[in-house]
Amino acid sequence: MKKDFLKTLRKRSILILLLFIGIFLLPNDWFNLTPPPTTPTKQTQQHGSSSVNQAKIDTKVSPSAKRISEGFTERKACQVLKIIDGDTISCDLNGNGLIESPNEKIRFLQVDTPETKRSKRNPTGKAQPFGLEAQAYTKKMTEAKVVYLEFDKKIRDRYGRTLAWVYLQAKGGESVNAGLLKSGLAKVMIYAPNVAHQDEMKALEKNAQASKKGLWTLPSNE
Repeated sequence: MKKDFLKTLRKRSILILLLFIGIFLLPNDWFNLTPPPTTPTKQTQQHGSSSVNQAKIDTKVSPSAKRISEGFTERKACQVLKIIDGDTISCDLNGNGLIESPNEKIRFLQVDTPETKRSKRNPTGKAQPFGLEAQAYTKKMTEAKVVYLEFDKKIRDRYGRTLAWVYLQAKGGESVNAGLLKSGLAKVMIYAPNVAHQDEMKALEKNAQASKKGLWTLPSNE
């Protein structure tokens, strides 16, 4: 029995010895159970950089969008839906057949026609001299027609109306604004920064005044 015990003890000792020898001979990496930190590959890094650059590109304002915000765009076509007075119409900018105020109220740039309705400037509510004539002129020129709007630096006034020169052609031609001044049915009214065409407008007003047309026949304008 003593021999059996010694034999078993010898076997266990050999196994323990082999185990220790194996531990010292095995690679260290076998006992590092924590995974190494992952570093992005060159391809992944490039892809990430590309995504950032793309985001930057997407958030940039395109030149055309900048021009729209500052004015000086190409003329924009729209269907005239209503004549409000000599220097204001409603125009279907969104193409849905509805008047979406105030943006689709078009206030003519650099001209001012006499009032036809009650307002702060016309508390009596009676049409001012040549107001109905100016309204009739604008109606004749634009009613139910497609007109072309040209903008300046500031596109909206304090009431939210769209400020524009109104043309009957996509390119060239005379604006309705200019026609009102030539006929003596409007006076020049300029507010910075919308000063484009101002010399032309002032010259037209001066010629109408010299020719005693429309408003310039009134004693109050002599």
